[in-house]
Amino acid sequence: MLTEFDQNTIANMTAALDFVCKKIPADKDSDELRKQIADGLILCARNGSRSLADLKAAGLLVLSSYLRSRHRHGKLLANIAGTFEYLLRRKVS
Repeated sequence: MLTEFDQNTIANMTAALDFVCKKIPADKDSDELRKQIADGLILCARNGSRSLADLKAAGLLVLSSYLRSRHRHGKLLANIAGTFEYLLRRKVS
C-alpha cells in the first residue's frame, strides 16, 4: 500500500504521525484513533499534499474531528476527504 510513495513522502508521513500522536490526550489514545490518523495521512498524500506541513495539518484535522465527533471511521474519513478536496481546490486557485 505505501509502495506508491517515495522515501521523502514516507519520511514526512512518519514524522507527521509521530507529531500528531503526541497530541492525543492519554484518555483518548487508542489503536483505532491512530489508524484513523494514519489513514488520513495516506489520503492526504494520495491527493498530492505530501509536505510535512500539509501532512501535519491533515493529521491534526483527523484528531480534532475525532475528538469533536461521535462519527466513526467511514463517515469521519468521508468528511475529511471532502475537506482535503476543498483545501486542494483553494491551494490550486
